[in-house]
Amino acid sequence: MQENSLVSLIHTIKGTASIFPDMRCPLDFPVIKGIQIDQICVKGDIPMSPIKSNVDQFRALLKNPDEGPIVMLNLLKFRKDGGAESYARYAEGANAFVEALGGKSLYVGRAKELLNGEETWDIVMLVQYPSRKAFLKMANDPEYLKIHKFREDGLERAVLYATEEIGFKELTLKK
Repeated sequence: MQENSLVSLIHTIKGTASIFPDMRCPLDFPVIKGIQIDQICVKGDIPMSPIKSNVDQFRALLKNPDEGPIVMLNLLKFRKDGGAESYARYAEGANAFVEALGGKSLYVGRAKELLNGEETWDIVMLVQYPSRKAFLKMANDPEYLKIHKFREDGLERAVLYATEEIGFKELTLKK
């Protein structure tokens, strides 16, 4: 594999890149539910994407034994010049991968009045995957990675949160 002066994520699953652009090498992971993850590396000094991956939480996602559905909360802020258009190209292609895994978009909405907090967003989105394994399979698919660049190009910043449903009773502590 050629050394790239730009940040390049080398993922030894099939020698492909990954969607997590700012991780440092090496992070060793065991086989998790049939996905062999040997090492995730970054070569280069300066990440090109302003979106930062949380390495510890990525590790927790990989090691989580839960095989149930997972909903990803996406908070998206587009770049000023052409960000929405670039993200639209990504979304169009990514949707086919999500659906092929048995996933679906639960909600996509334009963020409007910010009633609490200070950080503004353009889009709020909830995407359900059948499992963490399904999400990771998509995230490491070489064909998916070809369109993922449009997401990176389109976003000024983003939050991606893996969530599990708990139900109202658990939220209110009434059991």
